[in-house]
Amino acid sequence: MVAVAIALLVSLMPATLAADKADNKAPTSWVVDEDEYGNNWHDSTVSIHIKAKDDKNVDYIMYSINGAPYIKKKGDSATFDISSEGINILKYYAVDKAGNVESTNTLQVRIDRSAPITTASSSGTGGVDGWFRSDVVITLTANDGAGSGVDYIRYKKSDGSWKKVNGNTASFSVTGQGVHTIKYYSVDNVGREEEEKTLTVKIDTGKPTISVSPKPSAGWYTSKPTFTFTFADDRSGVYQHSPATVTQGDTTGTEILAWVTDKAGNREEKKFTVKVDTTAPSISGAPDRAPNAQGWYKAPVTVTFTASDATSGIATVNPASTTLSGEGAGQSASSTATDKVGHTATATVRNINIDMTAPVTTHSLSGTIGSDGWYTSDVTMTLSASDGLSGVKGIEYSTDGTTWTAYTAPVTFSAEGVTTVYYRSIDNADNLEANKSVTFKSDKTQPSTTLTLSRPADSRKWYNAPVDISFTAEDATSDVKTIYYQLVVNGVAGSWMTYTPGTSVNIASEGNTSVKYYSVDNAGNEEDKKSKVIRIDTVKPTISVSPAPSASWYTGYPAFHFTFEDSTSGVFQHSASDVTVSTDSTGYEVVATATDRAGNSEEMRFTVKVDTTAPTISGTPDRAPNAHGWYKAPVTVTFTAADATSTVASISPESRTFSDEGADQSVTSTATDVAGNTATATVDNINIDMTAPATGYRLSGTTGSDGWYRGDVTMILSASDGLSRVKGTEYSTDGTTWTAYTAPVVFSVEGATTVYYRSIDNADNVEEARSVTFNIDKTAPVSSASLVGIVGNNAWYVSDVVVTLSAMDAGSAGLRAIEYSLDNGVTWTTYTAPVTVSADGVTTVEYRSVDNAGNVETAKQFSFKVDKTAPELSGKLDGPRSSLGWFEGDAALTVTSSDLTSGLSSVMYSIDGSEWKVYTGPVTVPYGGSHYVYYGAIDNAGNTKNGSSFAYFPPGTIQYVWSIISPTATPTPTPTPTVTPTPEITPTPEVTPTPEITPTPTVTATPEPTTTAQTQPGDNLWMYALFLAVLVLGGLGAYYFGIRK
Repeated sequence: MVAVAIALLVSLMPATLAADKADNKAPTSWVVDEDEYGNNWHDSTVSIHIKAKDDKNVDYIMYSINGAPYIKKKGDSATFDISSEGINILKYYAVDKAGNVESTNTLQVRIDRSAPITTASSSGTGGVDGWFRSDVVITLTANDGAGSGVDYIRYKKSDGSWKKVNGNTASFSVTGQGVHTIKYYSVDNVGREEEEKTLTVKIDTGKPTISVSPKPSAGWYTSKPTFTFTFADDRSGVYQHSPATVTQGDTTGTEILAWVTDKAGNREEKKFTVKVDTTAPSISGAPDRAPNAQGWYKAPVTVTFTASDATSGIATVNPASTTLSGEGAGQSASSTATDKVGHTATATVRNINIDMTAPVTTHSLSGTIGSDGWYTSDVTMTLSASDGLSGVKGIEYSTDGTTWTAYTAPVTFSAEGVTTVYYRSIDNADNLEANKSVTFKSDKTQPSTTLTLSRPADSRKWYNAPVDISFTAEDATSDVKTIYYQLVVNGVAGSWMTYTPGTSVNIASEGNTSVKYYSVDNAGNEEDKKSKVIRIDTVKPTISVSPAPSASWYTGYPAFHFTFEDSTSGVFQHSASDVTVSTDSTGYEVVATATDRAGNSEEMRFTVKVDTTAPTISGTPDRAPNAHGWYKAPVTVTFTAADATSTVASISPESRTFSDEGADQSVTSTATDVAGNTATATVDNINIDMTAPATGYRLSGTTGSDGWYRGDVTMILSASDGLSRVKGTEYSTDGTTWTAYTAPVVFSVEGATTVYYRSIDNADNVEEARSVTFNIDKTAPVSSASLVGIVGNNAWYVSDVVVTLSAMDAGSAGLRAIEYSLDNGVTWTTYTAPVTVSADGVTTVEYRSVDNAGNVETAKQFSFKVDKTAPELSGKLDGPRSSLGWFEGDAALTVTSSDLTSGLSSVMYSIDGSEWKVYTGPVTVPYGGSHYVYYGAIDNAGNTKNGSSFAYFPPGTIQYVWSIISPTATPTPTPTPTVTPTPEITPTPEVTPTPEITPTPTVTATPEPTTTAQTQPGDNLWMYALFLAVLVLGGLGAYYFGIRK
């Protein structure tokens, strides 16, 4: 039978090989029940069954999930699971044994195994610790990530009924005081319900309370009061308050304010006013006048007391004053002041000294005494004084009773004649003694005679008429007894004569008369002889003039020459010899005079009329210009003229009006007098400006966008005026109150600012106000960020991470954009929607926001770690093998694994489904039978990778038969389903981000176990077929012969 089968197979082989070579049609593959996929969502792992068919034989099927490497499945069927959430893309095709490859087929497999995630946000007027003092609006937002999408949201308030809102958002209000519990969840389109969540909303709209102890009084406190405040709130509780105790010092009325706020931000205040006086009044006394420099009074003293109190005020001062009338030293006066709350204070004025009695003075004289009580030498006076209380302060004396001299030592008097000396003393209280006096006489000097002329000399000691002389003699003591005189006329001496007092002697001789004289007093003292020369000239000098004066008008200035003569004493002085009339006059008097040495005078007078001067003319505007010399309206100039001689005949023009604008305008007018003389006058510097100036502005500052400034704005005003120039510029921010502009003005207030401005020129023309409006926003917006993703172990994300950014702008311009950078700020991208980061590794995100004014926020940053990739894993079996490759003893499993991102956490293995163990080195697989070896790895992020190997130890008979058919072949074991190792440590994420948006997870292909096959038949196909045929035929023969038997 075996021989027949072999012969049959050999006869068929050429035909079979020929048919295989003629196969050029690709196989066809499909997914069983493909209609269940496509747009349909599944809520659990999906099992895929791919079938393939071919006109000949399908060799294998290739498939790939979500772009992963293709997996090869021998035969015309492949079954595997897809478990990744989201839209999985399955690609597959079949290859027949002739090598024909089918075009790739694509199928979408939608899986949603996760419930949606709902977040809640609250808005209202909030305080602290989650309390609100207003109604609260709750907004629920649900997200299903990459799943089937949100179908509806359900919520209920406290004990209320559940409400359903279709879609992914729901908004509602919570009102009423108290703590409200909001429960909510969402359901996606495959019917998965989110686990119910709870939100607590706390509302307190009532004010807290304040109580005070003790109760405040409206009256006065005489000691410092302390008030204790109690703050309470029966709902949200007290958050902040003013000091619990307040102590008040002296005051005429201080308002005490206590305040409290609760955690919801409600505020309450309590105010009251207290008056406190704990201080005694102040009191002081003062005499009605100050004492003298020595501290004494010389009359009664009244001490007046004054008091003050800074708080409650003075009630009484007792006594208000005291008068001390008696003499004495060291006297005092006291008084007590009481304020309105009863505090007292006492003051004493001491050391009051009173002396009202003057001192007493005595004198003594010394010197040489002559006859009749006269002293013939100097007289010395000695004074002494005494005082019984304040003591003598000083002694003084006077020779006229008016002018006093301090007495410090005996005084010597040398003057002759009768001397009266007054003296007195003063004590330390300034009491002045009544004047006393003493009189004495002294004569030590000869008499003195004086010659007196009846009149003074007329000129240069000359007389121009006879003169009388008389004599008087003086003697300070014994008086004059006799006077003697002698006349010597022009050198001829006369006899000595006795002069009779009271008479006169006439001197009339022309020429020089010398008078000699002396006197004798009653004491016999003879005076030394004296003399006096008297000169007399009684004849006037003569005057002549050339040319003779004319009575007619002179039109030029006339000149005259005068001659002066005297034959006796000679001409002493005269007027100018030559006189020219040099002034205009209607009647000018020319005078010539001459005087001789004796004072005789002669005079010549005549009058002339002269007119050589033009009239005077001047012009004046109708009003004065302003302080800068400008007018702002037409001006009229009027001229006036005068002439001191022949008067004014005419003025042309008499006036002119200036109506045009211009600087330095002028007008000239001419005046003519009666004599024909003319004069002109010009009024210039007439400045007229009737046009207001024009003002411009320039704004500077850090400009932003859309016309906004991002910093202070400096406004520079400049004005121009074509004539009088600009006097000043002013500006206003309200159009009413104006400020002088002197330098650039800086505006700092954010928002819109309108500035009015105007100028005034030097002619006081005021420009109509103008305005400019600009906007300032100096405040950059503030942005924040949140992350959403699946957190694995050690703070690693094991899925895409969704970055959500938000910003607020407190300025006036409003938010323009949010930007972010993933390359350390080199490149910035405008944020428009949540950003999904898929790359493995550490990602640093920088972000900032910018407002419409161009203010850019200082960049912020944060970092996170992503590892979505399972570790690399491979396994290998080693051990003694036969020449056919079969294991002949224990096999050793070597596992190699690595992870380039988060790093390996552990590698584990299991033999034949036994307990998982940590892989630390090669593992022994015991000889005998067949064994499945499973192994797996987990990285630090929690990603796992699985694999398996198969070890077969066949009996010797099978090896022998197989060696006949295929000496180099080894059978391929059929692997069992992959077993996922259980990690020793379940990683706990460090940070669980708020799942506002569930990111679309990266689809990961289900790892197939890595199978290490011994060998495959390969090119020994015909021998394998022959072996099978022999076995079949042998079995049939055995069956046949067994039945027949």
